[in-house]
Amino acid sequence: MPQQQVEHAIIVGGSLGGLMMGLALSRAGYTVTILERADSSLRNGAFIRLHTKPYRNSEIERELRHLASNGSNNVEAWSAIQERLRNAVAKEPGITLQHHTRIVSVGQNESSAWATSEEEQTFKGDFLIGADGYRSIVRRYLSPDKPFADYAGYLAWVGKVDEHLLPKKDWKKRQLSSAYFNDSAAGKLTTAVMPGKEGGTHPGQRWIGFCWFDHSHNPLLSELGVLK
Repeated sequence: MPQQQVEHAIIVGGSLGGLMMGLALSRAGYTVTILERADSSLRNGAFIRLHTKPYRNSEIERELRHLASNGSNNVEAWSAIQERLRNAVAKEPGITLQHHTRIVSVGQNESSAWATSEEEQTFKGDFLIGADGYRSIVRRYLSPDKPFADYAGYLAWVGKVDEHLLPKKDWKKRQLSSAYFNDSAAGKLTTAVMPGKEGGTHPGQRWIGFCWFDHSHNPLLSELGVLK
């Protein structure tokens, strides 16, 4: 449809993808409602690297990449990126972000799309975007023959720890510019240094993020019925 006929977007899912999409649409002139099932607390544990270099010459993309990455290519805590995006969303008059809203069904017809919550509240818009993760309600609606994400072959255990809490005899304080990888029979462990709670970047003030890609529990997952 021409944009003048499509004005209001519903986004199911308010994590990084949903927040970024909401900001992009708002800055392109749409009104946006973002529906998130979790509360407003920030996600703990995970870390991520975002690059400042845009793929295209879109002004909106450049702005949002700079916002998400804070102008740096360093690895950073997921919660820090999430907080920046939340703060930007709060300043956008065209975006409504609603937490504690678990969507149980979605639908569409020739003129609109909608999402219905667990409390039987319906949110209607000109179109709807699914940013609701690997258990996506939107994916189930659009692709009922393949409603779930594919299993990548491993569990991912993620977390972060204050650097000063690590035993000094077991940890050499290093200035790492990129992630550190360690392969073993149990999978792959990645670790990376990130700015700490107050943004500190000196040894002892930082966070150490880690992610263990663990392929050693696949038989257990099958036995429990989690995997087919």
